[in-house]
Amino acid sequence: MTALESSDFDALSSQQINTGSPQENLSAEEKKPTIRFIDWNGIEYTFPWHLCCTWDVSSKKFSLWISSIDHTLCTQGMEYLIRYAFSHVESVGMEVKAGRYNLVGPDNKIILPQAWESSVKPGWVIRMHLWRTPEV
Repeated sequence: MTALESSDFDALSSQQINTGSPQENLSAEEKKPTIRFIDWNGIEYTFPWHLCCTWDVSSKKFSLWISSIDHTLCTQGMEYLIRYAFSHVESVGMEVKAGRYNLVGPDNKIILPQAWESSVKPGWVIRMHLWRTPEV
């Protein structure tokens, strides 16, 4: 092992070293806020905040006006994302569609759908607990 010579040190010190935080090195897309959603089986999903900041489509202001312009804008809301994610899972699809689950925040407290918008924050991890364990 050799010691650094002064010429090596000068070369290192003259290089531009990125001392920014890891967040500064992310692209604009990677900086967008998200919610991490973990289902009853431990499978993780990442939902963009702008799609899950409301509970359902009807809770969005001007949803009728927006739907008259572009109906794809009205497919947002946490309830929609959850239903969509489990629509093809036979063992729990009907349970999820019927709303037979709880969503638990990082403080281990249940978040009611009626309080979703005023309770949930970007960056949170939300866990899903089914009211019953599905038979596999």
